[in-house]
Amino acid sequence: MLWNVGADGINARTKGFTITDTVSVPSGLLSAIIGAGSDATDVNNDNGSLNTRSRTNVPPDSGSFTQSNLLTDRVVSTTGTGLFLSLSGFAPNTTFSIQVWGYDTQNSNPYGAKPGTFSLYDRTNGANSLIGSFTSVAGALPTDNNTFSVVGNFTSDKNGMIILESISNIDGTGIMNGFVVSTVPEPMGVSLFAGGLAMLALRRRRSRVS
Repeated sequence: MLWNVGADGINARTKGFTITDTVSVPSGLLSAIIGAGSDATDVNNDNGSLNTRSRTNVPPDSGSFTQSNLLTDRVVSTTGTGLFLSLSGFAPNTTFSIQVWGYDTQNSNPYGAKPGTFSLYDRTNGANSLIGSFTSVAGALPTDNNTFSVVGNFTSDKNGMIILESISNIDGTGIMNGFVVSTVPEPMGVSLFAGGLAMLALRRRRSRVS
């Protein structure tokens, strides 16, 4: 399934996705809202300017880097404190692992990264918890699928919502390319679903205990 967040402009963008894992998403529908602004409690109020790009010049798959599609599109907040992503429809009070990519290319180099820092925060229930950060070097290329990303655990609130914030000076005040949400592994198995800011790919993976 594809989700194009549209052209440059103001106002938050919303999309619903059908999820087959009804344990993690009881209604079978995951709602995603992305917005630029400063309201960490309701992303619908983040009606600042969004700068969006769908690009063809991205680092090609090479060696351990096999997910160039995750870096194809990017969304940047140009107003407010950062870029917010709200995900709702989860089972309440449940912990998920979420990985978010933040990457942009230099105008003079269609593949190499812009320099800057990227930080990912958990803003669920009004929290302001730093999940992790990285610094990209001018012209850097991805060495594996985790390059230009931060991953950490987020717990949904009583209403089944998780809110993330990207704060970055790579471009604008916040940037995101794509995200992957996974259930936290349990002894007998784990179901997994993945999303992107311009695309959503549904995947399911099982693990066995020997």
